[in-house]
Order: sequence, then structure tokens, then C-alpha cells
Amino acid sequence: MNSKQNAWWNVQRQDVGTILLASTILLLSGACAEAQVAAAPDQPPPNIVFFLADDLGVECVGAYGGEAYKTPVLDKMAAEGIRFEHCFAGPSCTPSRVALMTGKYNHRNYINFSMLPKGTRTFGHMMKDAGYRTCIVSKWQLGSGYQNTQGSQPDGAGFDQSCMKQGNTYWNTEMTINGEKKEFPEPYYGPDICCDFAVDFVKTSAGAGQPFFLYYAFNLPHWDFDATPDSADLTSRKEDKNFPDMVTYTDKLIGRVIAQLEASGVRDNTLLIFTGDNGTASGIVSPYRGTMRRGGKGSRRMDDARVPLIVDWPGKIKPGAACNDIIDFSDIYPTMADAIGRLDQEEGLDGRSFLPQVLGQVGTPRTWVASYFKGRDRGPNKNAGFFWIGDLEWKLDYMGKLFHVNEDPRETTPILAADDTPESAAARKRLQTALTKFDINCRNLWVIDQKAKPDSRGRKPVILHGKPTW
Repeated sequence: MNSKQNAWWNVQRQDVGTILLASTILLLSGACAEAQVAAAPDQPPPNIVFFLADDLGVECVGAYGGEAYKTPVLDKMAAEGIRFEHCFAGPSCTPSRVALMTGKYNHRNYINFSMLPKGTRTFGHMMKDAGYRTCIVSKWQLGSGYQNTQGSQPDGAGFDQSCMKQGNTYWNTEMTINGEKKEFPEPYYGPDICCDFAVDFVKTSAGAGQPFFLYYAFNLPHWDFDATPDSADLTSRKEDKNFPDMVTYTDKLIGRVIAQLEASGVRDNTLLIFTGDNGTASGIVSPYRGTMRRGGKGSRRMDDARVPLIVDWPGKIKPGAACNDIIDFSDIYPTMADAIGRLDQEEGLDGRSFLPQVLGQVGTPRTWVASYFKGRDRGPNKNAGFFWIGDLEWKLDYMGKLFHVNEDPRETTPILAADDTPESAAARKRLQTALTKFDINCRNLWVIDQKAKPDSRGRKPVILHGKPTW
């Protein structure tokens, strides 16, 4: 912490509120994997950098047992911080990002694919209200018009600055900076432009002595699978063989931001969070913990929605901590709010803070996570939707099928109510009790008509599913 930050904190501390770290030491310790609190009552509000990789499942990170990819920066973050083993994302990019930004389950915030309604409160707004400088880089994807309704852009979602790469191509791609299209001398690699912007934001914010929030919402390593500047063959395009290089380059860019935090003298007062927005692309098969794991993007299986979640905060976490509590993507927003002392000021959130677990406290772990996916509304044969709720043992889907996911992670053997054992009946009742709180209306949810005959290509038609009777 530099002198400018101290001065800013002395002026702003009444507006920011009581810092969480002064109060968390009063909580009971225990629960999650050997972390510990090292708090100072007068410490200024932490900077927060939230890294979100695109299409990167647990099998892509060495710290999680991935065997095919080089991720030294993420592995170091996990070694210095805490690794959550059971974090669950949405099935694809957009619903995941909306849940993260709003702290709400998707059935409450997800009007349509690529749609973030104007006026939606995000963690960007929350950070601005707390006096933070805010920035988003790389991927937005939430501004599409739908039925003559225009969604928000970064500046309307609480971000002071933005540098966005358009589309899923990487070389010489369209770049938009603070809402204006920018041209660069070719050849250029779009992710490098975004990282340069992020690094400069960290440098200038730290130099101004003002707390900052950086949302680094990667496009990498989403397809198209292009070569990176570090690839042996720079001309390789749309090839699966480029995927490992893309994962490693994502890791490298994260390292560049962390290096700037260190150079600016603010690393020790910066909370780092890393996760992936959904499973890896389904065409990618990777060695993982002694088996071969296929990417789970778009899947309705619960295990396919599991993504890495690493939190690193120097001096606050015992190195190498791990936690087996179950985490939902709606929990990220309240956790960040908790870290800056604003959790009691944020209303209408569905998620719950897991900051106590980060800091080695018991906290209030959730007992289930939920996943709702609404299709793109682009015709009856595209993007079937689904809804499920599950814990680490069982999962119940919108059709009333129960899966013993702890023993059947590929969900090959559904259990219908008529076939319940005493154990499955108890699990069904437990999850159904949680479902009654949702009152989900699935009238706009595309689902596969399992009773229909498949067409010549083996596909069954997709229909609109009414409100489920659980």
C-alpha cells in the first residue's frame, strides 16, 4: 500500500464502510482446508481482479490434476491461495456471465441469449458505488437487441473503461475501446491489445492511489482455435491442435496483470479470483487425473459444469488451501461485496458469500446449486433448454429425473419417482423442497420431445416446455 492509497482511505473510509477483514476474525475457524485470517482493522479496501476464462474446465489447469496443459501462473495462484473443488458454472458463456454479474439465478435475470436489460444492477455498479475505478476487458457479448429491446453496454453496466475484442477470432479482429471502434497496424493479436489495456488500467489506478476493480472477461480459449503469438506455427487457424497454446497464453496474460500489480506495489492488497465460464469445448478431450475427460460445454450433466475456482489474497490465506464446499456462480457477486464491506447494502441477490471460507472460516456453505438454460429462440431445432438442481450426491432435472451423480457422473441411469429407493426418495424430497422456492416458469424453455420419433439424421424435435410439475 502506497502513501496515496493511505490518503484516499483516510478520506473515503466512512463511505466504504467497515471492512470485512476486521469482523471475520470473530467468526469460528475450521471448515475449509487449512486457510487462515490475517486481518488489519485499518487496512484500506482491497483492489479486486476477477479473471474469467472462456470455455475452460477443470481439466485444463495443472493445479486441478490437468495433465495436458501448461498453466504455471494459475498453479502458483492455487499454491499461494485456495482452490475450490466444486464450483459450478452455467452450460455456456452468456448465462454464466449474466449470473456472475448480477448475483442472481438465471431464471430471474436471463431474458434471452446475449441480452442484459438496461437498468440491471451488476457488480460493476456495486464497485462504482463503493468508490472504485472499474474496467472490463476482452469479452462482453451482452448487448444484443432482442424484440426491439437493446441490452446494456459496458458503460451502462458500471464500467468506467472497457477494451473489447469482438467475435471469436483473434488475429486482426475488431477492437472497441470505451465504446469506439479502434484500428491497429496489422498483424496484431486481439488478446494482447486487451491485456495491454488491463495492465495500463492497473498501473494508472495504483498510481492514483484509488482502489480499482478489473473484470478480465477473456475470449480465450474459446474457438476459433487460432495460433497464439507464442505458437510454433503462426499461420495455424481453426485447429484443435492450437488449443493447448491458447490455454497457456491465457495463463501468460494473467501473469502479465499480476506482474503489474507487483510492480505497482499493490499486489498484497489485491484479491484475485479466477474461474472459467463453462466447461471446455466438447470437441476437446484431455487427460485428467488418470482418465480422458471430454469438454462439457453446453452439456446438461452436472459434472460437465464443474469449473476451476482459485482465490489468491496474499497474507489472508494459508498457501495451498483447498475447499470442498459447493459453489454456485451467483455466489461471486456477494463474495466480492463481502470483501469490500458492502454485502448488507446489496439487495435481491440469490448467491451467498463464500469469503469466510476463503479466509478459513466456517461460513454458511450452500447445500445445492441450480442451472437454468434458456435457448436462443431461433427455431425449434436449436439450443434446447433445461433446468436442474443438485448437490454433491444427487441431481434432479426439470423432467423429474433423479441422478445419483456421485456414483453416476455421466448421468446414464436416471431414477424415476416410481423406481425410488428409500435413499433416492429422501434425496428427491430434499431437492424438491428447494425447488419449491423457485417457482420457475419454463414456458419459453426449449426442450427435446423424447416421445417423438427421430428424423432421418436421428434428431428429435424440440418443443416449448410448460411450467414443470415437480
